[in-house]
Amino acid sequence: MSFTWTSQVVHWSQNPLVGPAPVRAENHQLSNHLDEAAALNRQGDMSDATVTIFHNPACGTSRNTLAAIRAAGIEPTVVEYLKAGWTKPQLKDLLGKLGLSARDVLRVRGTPAEELKLTDRKTTDEEILDAMVGHPILVERPIVITP
Repeated sequence: MSFTWTSQVVHWSQNPLVGPAPVRAENHQLSNHLDEAAALNRQGDMSDATVTIFHNPACGTSRNTLAAIRAAGIEPTVVEYLKAGWTKPQLKDLLGKLGLSARDVLRVRGTPAEELKLTDRKTTDEEILDAMVGHPILVERPIVITP
């Protein structure tokens, strides 16, 4: 399973077509990865349900990413994370697989991050994760999970 964080587009994969380690990539590589997923889908090697996007419909990047997934012929599971929220174990699992820290995915613009003093270098990842659970908007989006 691979994980793509489309704000910085980071792929993590066990899929031999993509590679075994985290790779920072450009946005066009998300399209290439979705093309591979769509090909697997057409071959019956995966179902649409294996693609999940943690989505904020108010975010242009998130809307564009969802459109790219659908343009690849895949109907993903859409999780509106502002409504569903996050759990700390869920965030830790995603971040571990992405090879990123909570600070790496902390959204500052348009959030209470500064007010909560999360941009202070003394703030720990645990404190940031706790804040993300309480304020889901603090997670930079979208996050796409693909095969």
